[in-house]
Amino acid sequence: MKKLIVIVSILIVYILFDPYGYLASSVGEFYKDRGKLIYDELRHLRNFLDPTYEELPSIKLSLSQKNIKFLTEVRNNALSVQEEVYSRDGGAMLPEHGNRYQDESKTTLAYMGEEYKVKVKYHGTDSPHFLNNKKSYSIQVSKGKLLDNMREFALIIPDQLNISMMLSYYLVKKYMDISVKSELVRVEINGVDYGLYFLEEKLTKELLERNGLAGMDVMQLVKRWVSQYIGPHEHGFSYNLSHVKIKNYSKLDNGQFLKLRKVYDSTSYTELEKILDIDQFARYAALMMLHAGQKSSGDDFKLLYNTSTGRFLPSYYRSEGVIGRLRNFQSKVTFSYEKISKNIKIFDILLRNDEFRHLRNVYLFQILKEEKNMVNYMNLLGKKFISAIKNDTSNNRSQIQYIEKINSVINNLNDNIGIIRKYLSYGRVFSVLTQHDNKNFQLEISPDVNSFIVIKNFSLGKQMSEQDFVKVIDLQNDSSERISAEQLETYFKGKRFITSLDDEFELTAKTYKYKIVFEKEVKVEEFDVKFFNTVTETEIKHKDNFIRYMVKPSNFSFDYLTDDVDQIINFYSGLEKDNKTIIFNSGLYEIKENLIFPYGYTVSIEKGTTIQIAGRRSLVVYGEFNVNGTKEDPVVITNLELKEPFSSVIVIGSEEMTSPNISYLDLSGGSESLINGIYASGALSLHDHKKVTIKNSKIHHNKADDGLNIKNSGVMLRDNHFYANFADQVDLDNCFGQVVNNRFVNDSEEKNSKKITLNKTSNGDGLDFSESEVLVKDNIFIGFLDKAISAGESSNLLISNNEFVQNRSAITAKDQSNIFLNSNEYNTNEIDIEMFRKKSIYSYPSVFNLNDKPKVNKIVKSDNSHYYKLQENFVLSNEISWPEILKEMHQLEWVEY
Repeated sequence: MKKLIVIVSILIVYILFDPYGYLASSVGEFYKDRGKLIYDELRHLRNFLDPTYEELPSIKLSLSQKNIKFLTEVRNNALSVQEEVYSRDGGAMLPEHGNRYQDESKTTLAYMGEEYKVKVKYHGTDSPHFLNNKKSYSIQVSKGKLLDNMREFALIIPDQLNISMMLSYYLVKKYMDISVKSELVRVEINGVDYGLYFLEEKLTKELLERNGLAGMDVMQLVKRWVSQYIGPHEHGFSYNLSHVKIKNYSKLDNGQFLKLRKVYDSTSYTELEKILDIDQFARYAALMMLHAGQKSSGDDFKLLYNTSTGRFLPSYYRSEGVIGRLRNFQSKVTFSYEKISKNIKIFDILLRNDEFRHLRNVYLFQILKEEKNMVNYMNLLGKKFISAIKNDTSNNRSQIQYIEKINSVINNLNDNIGIIRKYLSYGRVFSVLTQHDNKNFQLEISPDVNSFIVIKNFSLGKQMSEQDFVKVIDLQNDSSERISAEQLETYFKGKRFITSLDDEFELTAKTYKYKIVFEKEVKVEEFDVKFFNTVTETEIKHKDNFIRYMVKPSNFSFDYLTDDVDQIINFYSGLEKDNKTIIFNSGLYEIKENLIFPYGYTVSIEKGTTIQIAGRRSLVVYGEFNVNGTKEDPVVITNLELKEPFSSVIVIGSEEMTSPNISYLDLSGGSESLINGIYASGALSLHDHKKVTIKNSKIHHNKADDGLNIKNSGVMLRDNHFYANFADQVDLDNCFGQVVNNRFVNDSEEKNSKKITLNKTSNGDGLDFSESEVLVKDNIFIGFLDKAISAGESSNLLISNNEFVQNRSAITAKDQSNIFLNSNEYNTNEIDIEMFRKKSIYSYPSVFNLNDKPKVNKIVKSDNSHYYKLQENFVLSNEISWPEILKEMHQLEWVEY
């Protein structure tokens, strides 16, 4: 008894879940399927709780023995073919094997209580459509009586299609205005229930005429997959015109193929837009992106040729059961998804055009506006399909597989919608307005947007008058327009901006440039521009709208990068050029405008030369600089006009490549300079050199923050005289080297200072250091109202054998500096040694007294500063070179005092 129960249980389970597989394999093709009727009776017992399946429209197909023999031969021929060397799925590819509507396939079909005369063949190309027990069929209805106005339709198994096909036709009707019938149906063949199918109308003359598309021919690549190429839908010879078939509904032969060749061969959007229906292609492209499907390539893509207009348009979007993941087409460098169109014939050109891509996005946004309806429609379809599939075990896969597939499709749709929403709403803009002078401006707009934006507001911060006129030059389009200044905002509101795509479908930065030339001088104090996304109809957010207004300084030019040096030589008599060296021969030179030498030239000034520079003008060198004065014939650089200081003599080097050498220079009458983006705080400013050597020179009576300023350089200052400069005599920033045997004096020691008026500051120093390592030896410092030597910002100095006379502070150590003192002489200073922290980012300074004798009551230090002495006397050797001396100082044993 137990054995019997087990056997019966197994049979029941087998019948409920796999009777068709057993019966079909046992009894053959059609007649032998009648045993399935037994299963149908059992299956109906399970349907009373969920009527969804039973409520589906029923299509009843009657096949005669002749019909069955015809279909069986088609199938067997496909399976038995041997002559194809390269084939897909073992050679099972139907169109090669007589799968056409023939008289042998004539039969009848019952639908909604009506009977129709039809022809039958297998549907599809790939083997799953016809190799398994459940097969896909194409039905052609007799012209005399159409089925629901359809001439031809397919009955497709769930393995090869899903509800995304029905969604795509829902959207095709809404956005391409083409109605294609599709629905879920039940199919019976000779009284046997073959379960759930998708009904899909095929592209026929009747479908076109019903949708107002009469006079259209259909052109498509031959659907032949057996070849030596891996990809089934497209290969190197796909677009040969001999490989294109035409449904010539128009019955005309008026150059359709010549037009098609022009489409296939074209690489120009301007050509394609004249022979394509751009609007319909844009709608198609929107559906393609939503579905993340590439059904626009090869034999999957059909073109309609309009014999009335001579233009092509896409047939309509057919998903073929696919809603893919748009994320799979994401760019390598951005969150954009244009690669979905890359290498797809026609779309490869269309989508790289800004106008077309924008139009595609307009339709994408229209689709998103219907998101709720679209998602609800998809969810209802999903529920309907799942309910039906649960009551249909006739399929080739398990119910769980179908349900998982449907859920995956719905999830992909929702994900794609979210991605497209972000893609369309994304937008940043970078705008720069550059003032060249009070009449000439340049506007640059660099959009980082996926759809066209327009200017919502444009302001130059002042009221424009209709009496003032301006010329706007569009540099992209090489066009110009003269308008009243009052119309400037209106002019720019008519422009559109978008980011472009390169050949690899990557976003590429694009800058729109305009010159704005006012006929009268205007004072623009600010610049403001706001943008509006024309697809989403929203303003670009403030945080994503980057604006820069650049006012060009009066002393600013890039001419030094490209200047012709011969123009300078010819202008100043006495100058000459020797290869890359410009020579000031002995004589008098009056510099009335900024003299800026081209980059990379050496400037050499010969003895006995006098250079007089006009007020607020500079002499600028980008390279080597040599002053070859002598004691008898010094080089003099001074101001040209009474009481009008020139700006600066500036020498910009290239770190390890330049070493200015200055001897017997007398420089006075200068101040400071802002020129070409350089701030020069010294009347003589030398920046970024391997080594600056200045000997036997005088720098005095300069109305600058520094008489001499050297930055980022090696230094050797020897036997010079620095005096009567407005603030600091010498300022060394990030320098390394020696200052030896110079004279630093606060006040004038001579009377011929009538050219400029100096109101001395009480904050001036003799020698100011920042971040420097320097030996200061054998110098004299006299009469400074603030500091004779100021050392800050982590400087390391050895100050040896100097004389300090009548200064407020002889030596001031600040901000983590280390100062070593040896054998200096202090004479009537208010403070001999001063120590404190000025900037909180540094720790306190340290002074190391090697062999120095400042007065104890003239040492002023903050509590946290450090003052060290040696316990034993130490004699500094004159034979040790700098910087080895400094290393030795750090290695001595110091005791805090």
